[in-house]
Amino acid sequence: MAEDFLKYLTFEVASQLYAISIDKVREIITGCDSITTVPGFPHFARGIIHLRGNVVPITDLRRRFRIEGDVSGDGCIIVTECEGARTELVGFAADKVNAVLDFETSEIKQPPTLIRGADYISGIIKVKGQIILILDPILLLSPGARAEIEKALSEGSGSL
Repeated sequence: MAEDFLKYLTFEVASQLYAISIDKVREIITGCDSITTVPGFPHFARGIIHLRGNVVPITDLRRRFRIEGDVSGDGCIIVTECEGARTELVGFAADKVNAVLDFETSEIKQPPTLIRGADYISGIIKVKGQIILILDPILLLSPGARAEIEKALSEGSGSL
């Protein structure tokens, strides 16, 4: 019987491993120095970048997860496709991208129901002794957060 595998981009935030389905990843940008701050953005949003004609809001995953400190090193931005948001593209600032890995679907576990306030975790897998939290990029931006970002974008810089 053939096993089912899915590809995930793995990355680090404060030494914790995370993953996002490679199907949702549009591109990876090294460095976080070109982010423009936007007044009125939620506390976890770093600002925006201009990417080939698209204005892309950037969420700082350290801030989103309430982890002290800024993105370590040069950091990176993982640009994902988020359906349902005003903009199709959303970026997530992380410390470091690791690799694309194949996860056996039968090994991915559902998060415990006791994890409250972390509905953005869609699964958990253990690989080579390390726990990797699988994130849903759409749920990382709750409806309230999406509304705040859309409002700040519409009130802020206008069109770029």
